[in-house]
Amino acid sequence: MRMMAKNFKLVLAMICFTIYFSTGCVWAGGFALYEFGARAIGMGSAFTAQADDPSAVFYNPAGISQLEGLQMMSTIATYTSGLTIDFGDRKEDTNVSTKFVPQLFTSYQINDKLWLGVGAFTRFGLATDYDDDWAGRYNIYYAESKTMTINPNLVLKASDSFSIGMGVSAMSFETNLEQKVAPAAVVTAQQQTIKDTALALGLDDATAEGIYQAALAEATGMSDFTQKVNADDKVSFGYVLSLHCQPIDKLSLGLLYRSKINHRLKGTAKYENVQNSAVIPFEDFFYNTSVKVPQVGLPDLLVLAVAYQVNEHLTVEIDWCRSGWKNYDELALQIDNDGLRDMAPVKTDYHNGYEYRIGAEYVFNDTWAARVGFFYETTPIPDKSIDYMLPSNDYFVYTIGGGYKYNRLTVDMFYELVLPKDRHIDARPLNFIADSKIVDGQGHNLGLSLSYAF
Repeated sequence: MRMMAKNFKLVLAMICFTIYFSTGCVWAGGFALYEFGARAIGMGSAFTAQADDPSAVFYNPAGISQLEGLQMMSTIATYTSGLTIDFGDRKEDTNVSTKFVPQLFTSYQINDKLWLGVGAFTRFGLATDYDDDWAGRYNIYYAESKTMTINPNLVLKASDSFSIGMGVSAMSFETNLEQKVAPAAVVTAQQQTIKDTALALGLDDATAEGIYQAALAEATGMSDFTQKVNADDKVSFGYVLSLHCQPIDKLSLGLLYRSKINHRLKGTAKYENVQNSAVIPFEDFFYNTSVKVPQVGLPDLLVLAVAYQVNEHLTVEIDWCRSGWKNYDELALQIDNDGLRDMAPVKTDYHNGYEYRIGAEYVFNDTWAARVGFFYETTPIPDKSIDYMLPSNDYFVYTIGGGYKYNRLTVDMFYELVLPKDRHIDARPLNFIADSKIVDGQGHNLGLSLSYAF
């Protein structure tokens, strides 16, 4: 009875450890996250073939058939990143802050053939933050997207060397988008409508042109409006398939497939500092109302992996990953008012992204282990779609980590250095994108995992 009470308190402590850091957190920069569990991250997240700790619930649920009894892992990963937008005559930086991403993984052996694994983690996240008066504010000055996934998996150990897993992913999604609206840009966009209205009232061409010019001059002197969109999807579902195989001693193979998940978002669009001009009734177009996004298709993920135990101390793994961003072809933001109802969808036309990982673990003894890893990721965002909300490019990631084991408790830590390539952005005036360049990007990520085998 005392042992059960002790174990219950420990489980509760690990859950509270995760929940404490998840409160009020902002999810990491970027959009798709691939780092889960400090041990795996220390190996460059090359872990789908090994999959022999509770974080396997993400990397390869079939791998939990290697774990005995009840095991839990609680992880806190911190993400600190920043970059600079170079406009040629000036440079502007993103606001740098540290984001906390919590994770919790549990594996339970039901019998000699069946295992249950459950994970709670953030699969996709974004936080891009600029000053609200920066040069690109009409495209975006703040963007935040966050997801939370609950992922139960059932694993069958078909033989001593082969296991298969099947699971369900239940994912929530929320996004906040904030940008400035220039009254003069609205007048310019409505130039023909203003003139046509004047002509319909019986005025001549010269008078119609004069009304337009007067409206433009007045709007140029007005302060920016602010648009804030908040929308969410409480839950949508996908599925997970996984395989783990050890065909010969010292060699492990892994396969993971996470399906695409389609979200339909609903929420509100709110406007601040909107005022009418003498010619244009801006308040008739920019007022608080409902908003929806009919579909946001978050990509599927396919991972193939191989690991080899070189000797009793050293294991090396290589992973290949494909993220199906090709499914994310447009962002249709539908604002329910007369002035903005017919906004055209933004064509994204993403292509698939690829990631190449390699990692190694050196186990000194039953207590200490060291890890090192590297991965390279290609961006799915084409030149015609790159913007200031997701100012990304291909990047290199270097990782190190270490682990300490004491009886049933394991403590793992990692450090991750992210170095994206610089990238040129062609001007797209209709999207308020200037000719500019993404430079000096860096990310410094740290994390700690606590694992316990009951």
